Amino acid sequence: ARVEAASKEIMAACIEVGGTITGEHGVGIDKRGYLPLVCPPPVLRAMGEVRRAFDPEGRCNPGKVLPDGWGPPGPPRAPPAGGQAEEERGTGGRATEDASRAVGGVLEYEPADLVIRMDARGSLSELAEIAARSGQWLPHDPPGGTALTLAEAVASGRSGPLRAGFGRIRDHVLGLTLETHAGERLPLGGRVVKNVAGFDLVRLVVGSGERFGRIVDVTLRLFPIPQADRTLLWEFPGDAEALAFGRRLVSTGVPVAALGWFGGPAGPGGPEAPGGVVAARILGSRAASDFMEEQLIAAAGLGGSGTSRIGPRKLEGTEGAAWWEERAREAGGLTPRLEGTLSLRSAGMPAASGALLEAFRPLVGRGEGRGTGSWLAAHLMDGGVEARIPAGGIPGPGEAGRAPFEEAVRSAGGHLVVQGEARRPDDPVRARILAEIDTVFLGAVPPATAGGSR
Repeated sequence: ARVEAASKEIMAACIEVGGTITGEHGVGIDKRGYLPLVCPPPVLRAMGEVRRAFDPEGRCNPGKVLPDGWGPPGPPRAPPAGGQAEEERGTGGRATEDASRAVGGVLEYEPADLVIRMDARGSLSELAEIAARSGQWLPHDPPGGTALTLAEAVASGRSGPLRAGFGRIRDHVLGLTLETHAGERLPLGGRVVKNVAGFDLVRLVVGSGERFGRIVDVTLRLFPIPQADRTLLWEFPGDAEALAFGRRLVSTGVPVAALGWFGGPAGPGGPEAPGGVVAARILGSRAASDFMEEQLIAAAGLGGSGTSRIGPRKLEGTEGAAWWEERAREAGGLTPRLEGTLSLRSAGMPAASGALLEAFRPLVGRGEGRGTGSWLAAHLMDGGVEARIPAGGIPGPGEAGRAPFEEAVRSAGGHLVVQGEARRPDDPVRARILAEIDTVFLGAVPPATAGGSR
């Protein structure tokens, strides 16, 4: 009894200073009783119902993680009638703050901890400006660039070239507050990097669009601004040579922050570089950046004297950052010459990027002038391929001409996602799971918010 009392006292002290009850091995059995200290009843209810959707009979790890009565077996726990009970609203004031607060405001920021919590209506550019005052930044360059709000960036779940060096947006989100369509506010996650208290509903929300509700605020992990920010650009007359060159840079093992190929009729190289541009972004100390640059240039020289590439052209600091921001805005369709376009993306093994690009190319077209909106890119470190084509440039699901394209993507080891396109009917098991999860947050899926990129 004395040990249990001391353990509970330690847990309470950790939570009081913003910590959590477990950061390594999950909740298991011993810490189930402490979970209500960090998760209010609405969050426990959501965890239990999400678990029930995947494991309705409670066969997986029965009696673990959730306190008794919050998971299967047994009937689902319905949200309280008339909205959220006063005693159930959030923890630490997260769900009870005045809804009229200034748009984009900082709610909590402790530079020494590299953690910031902001109103989700604020933009990535606002976040960058605030964090830069303390020598910090969020290494996230999603399609759409810094014009996106935090809510948009998290809801889309998409990440840009910097994911090669720093991970995806889901890796930076420590916590968030979700206002469900049923009117409840769920404070999910926390403000520490190592937090495995309960089921990770934060990952469920990231990338789900607005299917589950409105993201009210977001807690993010920041990083120190690197001493050097350097971009190397090589231009090519043919994309086959460009991709082979890019794969050679990947094989060096140099830990670049981003490495991509950008082409298509509206690519950054333009008519002067029809084979596109290979771009490498180097971040770190000046000494480390100098060394990485030397390694990449040495690898570039292995192609022999017969190559017809141009470069490298070097961009330093803000000039290089602006170049990558323009690529992000192109990918998100936020530049004037890319309005009215459709976004496609696929993922595969890095070695398959060439085959995936060939599958996408008939839709993008060749020889068209700049301004058509066609754009093509490959993330060489992870095999991701993205394209933008004029709206209506791809047959709809089930229409003639669609099957050969999908088969070409599958043959290259990829999985196709077309943003903004109506979803195909889900298979029965997936449809059941999604329907049950939807009832946790809203009872029914509003047609306008049933999207997302899951």
